[in-house]
Amino acid sequence: MTTTAPRPTRSRPAAPSTPGSTKTAGSKTAATKAYDRRDRRLQRLAAMDTGTDPVLLRVGRPLRERLARVPFVIAVIALLAFATASVLYLNTRSDQTGIQISNSQERSGELRTDIEALEREVAQLDSLARIAAEATKLGMAPTDDVTVIDASGPKPKVIELTTPGQEPGQ
Repeated sequence: MTTTAPRPTRSRPAAPSTPGSTKTAGSKTAATKAYDRRDRRLQRLAAMDTGTDPVLLRVGRPLRERLARVPFVIAVIALLAFATASVLYLNTRSDQTGIQISNSQERSGELRTDIEALEREVAQLDSLARIAAEATKLGMAPTDDVTVIDASGPKPKVIELTTPGQEPGQ
């Protein structure tokens, strides 16, 4: 540590006292206060040079107190980082779910269209005109007499003979 010569202090001029002055004996003028501040500052600088400044000796204590708060600050920062990461994760998952829903709705629409096409084809194949045309192709002819056969039992049996347009059992 290098030592420097103590700094000279100037003597301050005496405050003018005038007989008509309204200042009380205990009040200080702004200049006097400024000189006092300067003197205190110079004393602190002189003490810093010698290493006996009480302000510098007290600096370690607040530093220890600040260091004691570091785990709390790190915990708060970690909590904020975790919350931010969680929000990003949830947003990503909700976006993925939204895309899956859109794809499923699109596929559902395609399947509905396919089902409607198949239902139209079944309705066309079930029409009586088409069945009659297929029967004619196979060599079948329409008949005037209709026979009703009961096949619900172990042995099928003929119930009755009817004419077209008449319900069985009449």
